[in-house]
Amino acid sequence: MSQNPNPYFSTNDQEPEIVSPETTNLAAPVPGMFKTNSTRLNAFLEKFQQFVLKRWWIILIVTVAISLTFITIFVVISLNKSQPAIDPYDKVLAKIEGPDSLSKGSPDTWKITVENKESTPIQNVQVELNFDSNFEFIMAQSPSPDTPKGNKYSISRLDAFKEGLFQTIITIKGSTKGNIDEDILMGGTVTYIPDALARAQNTGKLAANANIKKTIALPDKRTKTTAAKISLLMGVKDEIVPNNGIGEVNLDIENTSERDIKDLRIRYFYPVGFTYQESVLSQNSLLSTKTKPDDSNNIWNLNLLPRLNKQNLKVKGALFGAGGVNMTFRVDIEIKNGDNWQSISTVSRDITIAAKPLVLTAKINNAGKNFKPGETLNVTVNYENQGTNTVRNAEITASIQDPSDLLDWNTVVFSGGERANVTNKSIKWTGNTLPQLANLGVRVRGEVNFSIKLKEESQFINTLRNENEYILIPQASATGQNIQPLQVSGETVKAKGDIGFVAKITDLGPDPAQINKHTFRVIWELSSKQNKLGDVVLRTRSTLQNPWRASSITPTAKNSEITYNPANGEIIWTPQNVPSYSGISQPVVTISFEMTVEKGANDTNSSVEVYKDLKLSAIDNFTGEKFDKQVGTGNSQFIQ
Repeated sequence: MSQNPNPYFSTNDQEPEIVSPETTNLAAPVPGMFKTNSTRLNAFLEKFQQFVLKRWWIILIVTVAISLTFITIFVVISLNKSQPAIDPYDKVLAKIEGPDSLSKGSPDTWKITVENKESTPIQNVQVELNFDSNFEFIMAQSPSPDTPKGNKYSISRLDAFKEGLFQTIITIKGSTKGNIDEDILMGGTVTYIPDALARAQNTGKLAANANIKKTIALPDKRTKTTAAKISLLMGVKDEIVPNNGIGEVNLDIENTSERDIKDLRIRYFYPVGFTYQESVLSQNSLLSTKTKPDDSNNIWNLNLLPRLNKQNLKVKGALFGAGGVNMTFRVDIEIKNGDNWQSISTVSRDITIAAKPLVLTAKINNAGKNFKPGETLNVTVNYENQGTNTVRNAEITASIQDPSDLLDWNTVVFSGGERANVTNKSIKWTGNTLPQLANLGVRVRGEVNFSIKLKEESQFINTLRNENEYILIPQASATGQNIQPLQVSGETVKAKGDIGFVAKITDLGPDPAQINKHTFRVIWELSSKQNKLGDVVLRTRSTLQNPWRASSITPTAKNSEITYNPANGEIIWTPQNVPSYSGISQPVVTISFEMTVEKGANDTNSSVEVYKDLKLSAIDNFTGEKFDKQVGTGNSQFIQ
C-alpha cells in the first residue's frame, strides 16, 4: 500500500478508515498540509514588495497627509481648550401688542414687551420703534423715551430669567391718521449685551474688539384704521314749511366709543332756496356754546369730541321754493387727513315747501362763483305766479347780502326791464315801473335784471376782516295784496384771490479769490393780498454749469423748502402756504440764494440767462380755485 498523504482518511475504495487521534501527533506539521496557502502568501508578498519598490513616493505622500491630519486635529482641540465656545444668547423675546383696528383720530395704547429668557442678565437694552407714517405719537406712559418722537427707549439691565426683574414693558399712546380701511405697521429692533459676554471680554477671554452686542427684531404689529364711531340723528322742527317760512334743522352728534375723537368738523350742504340765518352748537357735558360757524355759513369745527359725548347743532333759515318741492339738507362729519378732510359719516333730511302762489329766484350770472375787485356783477331775479289766482299789486325787491361792503351802489344799471327805485342798497319793482306786476296772472312769469360794480382794490381790501367774509349772496322778496310776503336767497359767491410774484437779481460781481467766478444773488417774493393760498410751488430751471450755492440760502430755516437738481438744472421752491394779506398787513413770503457763473478767460462783456421758464402754482384756500401760471420766461443779466 502506498503512503496516504492524509493521516485521517484511507485511499482505499473501502469505507474510510478512522484514525485515532491518540495515534497521531497533531502538534507536528504534516508535510504538504499548508502548501497551497503559503504559496499564495508568498506570491502576494512578492507583488507587494515590487509595488513598494516601484511606487514608494505614493506611500510617502499618504504618510505625510495622515501626519498633517493628526497635527491639525491636535491644534484645533488645543485652540478649543483655550477659547471656550460662545453661547448665541438669543433667548430674549420681544413683542408689540396693540389694537387690531382703531377709529381714525381716536387714541389707544401700544405695549412693547422685552423678556430675558437667558440664564445670564443682559445690559444696555435699547428699543427702537419704527413708526408708520400714518401713526401719530401722543405720549409715552412708561418709561420716558430717549427722544421727543417717542421711538427710542433705554433699559439699563434685565436680570436672568425668573431672577428679579427679567421683563420690561414700554407703554405708549398714539392714534392713526391714515385713510379709512388702510393699515398701519409698527415694528422695530431690540439690542442688548449679555453679562456673560461682557465679563468674558473684560477678563480677556474674548478679544477686546469682539462684537458682543446682540440684535433681535420686533415683529410688526398691524392696525387697521376704521371710521370713527359717531352716531348722527337729524330731525326738523316742521316737516312742512310755507314758502318764505323758517325751517329749523336739528343735528345730534354722539361719540359712542370709549375714546376721544379729535380734528372733526360738521359740514352742511344746504338746498337751493335756503337762506342761512342763525345757528347754535351746544355740548351736553360743557357749558360752552358756539353761535357762529367757523367757516362761511356751513362749517363748524369740532377740535375734540370727548368719549360718550353728545353735541347738538341747530340751524335756522328761510326756505323759498315751489309748492310741494322737497328741500334736502345733508350733513357730512369729516375728519382731518393731512391738509384735507375725509368724510366718515353722512345723514340727510327733507323739508317740504307748502304750495304758495308766487315763486322767486335770485342769481348772480357771472361765470363761475368767484369775483374780484373792480368787476361788474350781473344779477337776475325770476318770478312766476304758480298759484290759481291773479296776484294783485305785486312788488319785487332785490338786494345783495354784502357783509364786507364790497359793492358800489352808485353804479347800478338796469337792463331788460323798466327802471326801478334804488333805496338803502335795495331795488324795488312795482306795478308803476313794471306794469304786469299790477295784476300778475296765473302762470305768468318774468325776470328783472341789473348790474352793479365792485369797489376797486384800494377800497375793497380790509385787513380787519376774515377772508370768509368776502362773500355776496343775492336775495329777492315779494309782496302782494292776496299773498303772504316771501323772501329767497341765491347761491353764495366768493371773492377770488390772487398770488403775486416778484423776482430780483443782484450782481455781486466777480469773486476776489477766483476772478473767473461771477455771482448773482436771487430774491423771490410771494404775496396774496386777500385769501390764504396753499400748496404753493414755484419751478424754474437753469442751463448754467454747476451754478448752485446751497450754503447761500437765506433764511437758513428755509433750506428744506428749496431744491436744486444738477441733472436737469431744475430749481423748485415749496413754501407751502402764503398767508392772507401778505404784502399788505403781513410780510411777503421770501427766499434768496446765490448762483455762480464761470467766465472764460477770453470772454468780454456778455449777458447770461440765470434761469428760465418760471412757473407758479397754488390753491386758494377759501374758494378752492387753482392757480397755474407762468410768471417769467427767462432772466438775462449783463456781466463784465
